[in-house]
Amino acid sequence: MSNRTPLSASSNRLSASASSNTTSTSQQYEDYFSIDDILSTQERIKCQLLVDVPKLGYLEHSGSSSKSNDDQQESNVSAPISAQTKLEFPYWMVYSICNSKTNFSTFELPYIFQNIQRQIFHADSTIVDLHKLSPNFYRYGKHLLQLNFDQDEKKDVAMTMLSTFQQRFRTIMDYSFHLTSSSGEDIAKYTNDKFISKFDHFEKQLFAIGQMGFLDYDRLLKNETKKMVAPGTNRTTISDNMNDLTNLTTRKRKRNENEKE
Repeated sequence: MSNRTPLSASSNRLSASASSNTTSTSQQYEDYFSIDDILSTQERIKCQLLVDVPKLGYLEHSGSSSKSNDDQQESNVSAPISAQTKLEFPYWMVYSICNSKTNFSTFELPYIFQNIQRQIFHADSTIVDLHKLSPNFYRYGKHLLQLNFDQDEKKDVAMTMLSTFQQRFRTIMDYSFHLTSSSGEDIAKYTNDKFISKFDHFEKQLFAIGQMGFLDYDRLLKNETKKMVAPGTNRTTISDNMNDLTNLTTRKRKRNENEKE
């Protein structure tokens, strides 16, 4: 027979519940101080109100020119926003509006996730300039999937993001190896103009990690293990990688010249 008392059983349940809540809270706020996450949740989304909202008229007139007198400003503050009004709100506000129990607003998917753009991604995502269209494409898309909208369209958005990542990841790794094996001029060319400028922030991080991986592999083959970067270090910036790549190609060029002599 168990010696566990009702009080001890209740205490264990409370402890387990507290532990579970702590874990879920830590997961929820995992990216709370992430600059990329803050920027992605600041992206503005077009919304259309379904009901009149009192005392928020200043939102509708916030983009207009300066008012002629204080009375007009006060009237705008106290005025309501009428139904069918279209406004742009940041994502963090849209999340609260569109996921509330009371359905008082609809929203329009950002252009980069609309059907016409999704067709372009499915055709060939490697030609798309993600940095220009959405510098935090994957993180922003992950947030959008938390909103309430058509399930079929939500699934299509998710599959588009997945296929886009799969296509571009292969190219990112190929170019990481190519630039590691190229001359300094080729590295500067691809870094500044042709390819890396189209990456979103997450892809740039992957590119830097890929370069460091190939550099460490090359050093391992040449018994230069003392120069290898330990896992988990923060040595994954583009500038650090470019300096390492330039030094590596310079040593290779000098070694080849000495062998020819």
